[in-house]
Amino acid sequence: MLILYFSGTGNTKYIAELFCQYANAKCHSIEENIDFGQLTAAEETIGFCYPVYGSRVPRIMREFAVKYSEQLKNKKIIIFCTQWIFSGDGARVFTDIFPKKHFEVIYAEHFLMPNNVNNLFFLPLENEKKIEKYLENAERKINLICKNINNGIIKKRGFNIFSVLLGLQQGVFIPLIEKKSLNIVKISGDCDQCRLCVSNCPMNNLELINGKIITKSNCTICYRCINKCPQKAITLYFNKKVKKQYKGVGKSMRIIIAEKNDLPEILNLQKLAFISEAKLHNNFSIQPLKQTIEELKKEYDKHLILKLINANNEIIGSVRTYEEDNVVQISKLIVHPSCQNKGYGTKLLKAVEKYYGNKKYKLFTSSKSEKNIFLYKKNGYTEIKKEIGPDDLEFVFLEKQVLSKMDG
Repeated sequence: MLILYFSGTGNTKYIAELFCQYANAKCHSIEENIDFGQLTAAEETIGFCYPVYGSRVPRIMREFAVKYSEQLKNKKIIIFCTQWIFSGDGARVFTDIFPKKHFEVIYAEHFLMPNNVNNLFFLPLENEKKIEKYLENAERKINLICKNINNGIIKKRGFNIFSVLLGLQQGVFIPLIEKKSLNIVKISGDCDQCRLCVSNCPMNNLELINGKIITKSNCTICYRCINKCPQKAITLYFNKKVKKQYKGVGKSMRIIIAEKNDLPEILNLQKLAFISEAKLHNNFSIQPLKQTIEELKKEYDKHLILKLINANNEIIGSVRTYEEDNVVQISKLIVHPSCQNKGYGTKLLKAVEKYYGNKKYKLFTSSKSEKNIFLYKKNGYTEIKKEIGPDDLEFVFLEKQVLSKMDG
């Protein structure tokens, strides 16, 4: 499976990459300098992910789709679009680019994401707490989508007649707006010619000539340059200087699947987090402190490892799991010592339960780890037994059965 995305300020990139982590799919931005013809021809299932502008596909994505239309014939297609409020048929309109029955749409979904338009007073930017809520909802939806796709369940958001009519109403002026927007970038005297906007523009619409940034009448209204400009010297439509900038969802705390290159950082965090356990038992040779990177790599091949990332893209928490006989085993739930007692342990447990769904969950901890036992019991885990383990340490074993509301 291959997912191709366009993202102006990071929202759609987040959705595309998160889905690919859950679905074990390849992920590429359409701005990359690679052979997309060969890439698309080799895949049976291809997904497209983009932000909607007035219930319509951005021009940059439309042009890309037309260019590789031949390679998409008879493929299975997934369509994801991101939006601030609602878009009607934001996913369905992608199919209007192609002839009828050009491909088979096996899934289409809309994702609510934070607003990135920062120069209109009636469109406020979100605070970090609200952004986290968007991400939690998006992850929950992606988890469900992956399960549906694996089970052959087809859902197509925005394909009903009501959505089509709503989309037509919202998108009626978009062609005119796009035409007028080709040359709407306004750059003030605060510009210091750093060329950040030039290097980041997906349409190559900006260029530094004779000490001045000029536009080339090719704007796709993605708002990337406005939100990235260090001097806040760029705006669209209006001359008024922007006060705030949208920095993207990557600046918010989030829990995602760890990659192999994260393992050294996770191992260092593990050893920091387990020092308190070693002190409890006056034993600094416990397994979590002795584990090697080679041993962790072997665990990575058999386990699902989640990581908790802060606003600086640092890993401040992690948890390992695997499923066997319909039971999810949880281990190595760790949080950086400076970030403990802030609810992050609960967030990691909830993330595991969201990923696996209605299952039985089991874990264990030292009988002296009162804080850990309190955390687990607070989250619905019940003590089932105590056993003596390695190094003559006593461990408490706990479990929890997660049921849907329908199951009671």
